[in-house]
Amino acid sequence: MKADKKFEACEIVNFAVPSETVAGLSEYGHAGGRFPRPCLHECLDRVLQMYRPQLILACYGMNDGLMQAFDKARFQAYQEGNIRLKKAADAAKAEIVFITPPLFRGGFR
Repeated sequence: MKADKKFEACEIVNFAVPSETVAGLSEYGHAGGRFPRPCLHECLDRVLQMYRPQLILACYGMNDGLMQAFDKARFQAYQEGNIRLKKAADAAKAEIVFITPPLFRGGFR
């Protein structure tokens, strides 16, 4: 398969923050109670304006589930966060690829 010419010589930059969420949710006691999970949308517009990416690779979901069993409200916040991310990418004229997060197979609380 031949690579798309516009991405032949690209620079990959990771702007993600550890434990970041696209849903804006955080569990009680995250980081020992020092701070809630960071939310992508708190800095997304600034990053898009400063860096002006052509392509965004987004893999959110593990932190959005808060390491808990499925919950409709959390899933709705996750969906809405991804829709918001897609709209921001479109406004910045950046292509976006959503990558499915791995399954969480840990114990449930």
